[in-house]
Amino acid sequence: MKHTRLLVVFLFVLFLPLSWYKMYSDSSKEESVYQSYLKNAREKAELQILKEATQDYQAALALHNSSEIQLELAQMYYDNRRYDIYEALCNQTINDYPYEIDAYERLAQYYYDLSSYSDVLSIRETINKRELKSTLINDLYQSIKYSYSYNGTYKVSELSNFHSGYARIRTQEGKIGYITESGQRAVNYIYDEGSIISNYGIAGITTSEGESYIIDYFGDKVNADPQKRKITYIGTINDPYFPVVLDNNYYVSDYSFNLSNTSYDYIGAFTSGRAAAKKGTEWFFIDGNGNRISDKTYEDIILDEGGIAFCRSRSFVKIKDHYIMIDFDENQIGTQVFENAINFVQSNGPTSVKVNGKWGFINDTGDIVLEFQYEDARPFSRGLAGVKGADGWNYIDESGNIVIPGPFQEVRDFSATGTSFVKQEDVWRMIRLYD
Repeated sequence: MKHTRLLVVFLFVLFLPLSWYKMYSDSSKEESVYQSYLKNAREKAELQILKEATQDYQAALALHNSSEIQLELAQMYYDNRRYDIYEALCNQTINDYPYEIDAYERLAQYYYDLSSYSDVLSIRETINKRELKSTLINDLYQSIKYSYSYNGTYKVSELSNFHSGYARIRTQEGKIGYITESGQRAVNYIYDEGSIISNYGIAGITTSEGESYIIDYFGDKVNADPQKRKITYIGTINDPYFPVVLDNNYYVSDYSFNLSNTSYDYIGAFTSGRAAAKKGTEWFFIDGNGNRISDKTYEDIILDEGGIAFCRSRSFVKIKDHYIMIDFDENQIGTQVFENAINFVQSNGPTSVKVNGKWGFINDTGDIVLEFQYEDARPFSRGLAGVKGADGWNYIDESGNIVIPGPFQEVRDFSATGTSFVKQEDVWRMIRLYD
């Protein structure tokens, strides 16, 4: 029995080198065939015999698949101006090797050269999700970060920023309507007055016959005063309460058109249960019942185009001929006073204020973040703000660098999705950032 075991061991040791030799021999033969296919493929590629070169490349890849050879095949088609196949092969390499960066970089550069910036941004988003790093793609992104396309032109007398995806437009004939961020008309230009479309997706409008009611973003009538009183104005409906005008007086209304007992000379839009109001020469804040919130009065309260006084719990009020910034409880933020100011917008960024005849920027704690140097300025939205210099309006980033040069005659603020308006040669143009 012992001798049998020794014989088995002996035979194993004897044949082990033979097995390794066969494996090595097979491997060596396969490598030789692989190299032969590559050699033939490259020779035919150089002669631009694409079909046969492709067959040899595919035979080589069947033996040893790699992203390097897949991209070499793709490059052959690029060099021969078969860009559609080049694009398809790069995408195939990404599918086969999702954590190797080369194919992403080639495809990103290809799209960049075509000015197909949205595709470059899509690739960047993909590699970020897969936690891949690429200096090239990052550099491409930085160079197109503030590139934009035109989405339409509008020769109108007035237009607003985008709110909840819609901009209010007043035609040269004086009629109000609404458009979407894609440039499509959402509501026809048929109204004499109209509030901005709120986050509820509704707006108050007034017809040429003097009738006021509430529409949705399709232009359909969704609510009206059941008592059919002669309401001549409905303001922005940003809260359960909103302002209406009856007999030339402003009242607070709820959605059932129950009106407050107290009227004012003016009431703005509500946010979080409060709005700016005016009686005589005094401004103050009221609640949803139409009652004054405190005994504090002001010479003025800064409102945005929707009549809103508070944004991000900050408002600007005028005391002793100067504006100060206050919080929701009407406490002053910081010690700085301003000649003028514009409210913050919803996105997290500084707003513009005026000191000594020049505009600069502060944050919501009152700190100065960009010095007072501009002829005029808009608040920051989506990391960009319009500023006016001697040559006109441009957009800057939060470091003060001009990143979208004009000059433009006028500008609006960017929406959360990167859409704005600029005015050139007396025509408004919608622009949309690729990013």
